[in-house]
Amino acid sequence: MMSDYIQISLVGDPYDWQDIPTPKLDSGTLEYATNVDGGRNAAGTFIGQTVGADKVKLNLSFPPLTDTEFHTLLSFFDRARGGSFVVWAKFYDPRVQTKIIKQMYVGDRLGDPFRVGDVATGVPTHWVNAKANLVEV
Repeated sequence: MMSDYIQISLVGDPYDWQDIPTPKLDSGTLEYATNVDGGRNAAGTFIGQTVGADKVKLNLSFPPLTDTEFHTLLSFFDRARGGSFVVWAKFYDPRVQTKIIKQMYVGDRLGDPFRVGDVATGVPTHWVNAKANLVEV
């Protein structure tokens, strides 16, 4: 089940792990980024070198969410409302074939409003195409 794939905590200690409740995941992708300090020369030959270790990016997709569920997802990353930009994520890494813990920052979060309830207020009751990504610090 995709919901068991990732766990998020504000504490990185596996013995003091504090799960932050997240909406159930629908799907996601795992990316590894390799940073380089160069490019190609005039002859088209690559002249750069890798910089640091590869970094992980998790692209998380959610099923349609209620307005309350989407609010919860956005809130725990919203610094203006007590949320955290940087969290700890525990997820399966196929490079080492076990779950790992990485400190990650939140990237883009998005969702499309769906099913506007009261036309007078214009408040959506649900959100579709809800997504968020986490990028290794």
